[in-house]
Amino acid sequence: MSLASLLFADYRRRVLGLLLLHPEQSCHLREIARLTGTVAGTLTRELTKLAHAGVLTKTRVGNQLQFSANKNCLIYEELTSILRKTSGHESEYLLAHRSDEQATI
Repeated sequence: MSLASLLFADYRRRVLGLLLLHPEQSCHLREIARLTGTVAGTLTRELTKLAHAGVLTKTRVGNQLQFSANKNCLIYEELTSILRKTSGHESEYLLAHRSDEQATI
């Protein structure tokens, strides 16, 4: 068992890595689900919890909800530091995969 999986459930680690390690990015629910390999129903609950806790921001763009890192969160720096040390490479892969998909559209 890795340190990252001990600290965070697998899907939470992937979601946090995707959004917190790339605070300039915002993603909608289905995009996050596709990039992290999670189920949209589970993800909706998780994203809502993280937004209510202040870790993520939730913004409505048209009829979509966009989620992004909340850099004003009291523990933002600490969380990103832990994620960078424990799962930074995985998050880079997810973001690169997103860029590849957008390039083929």
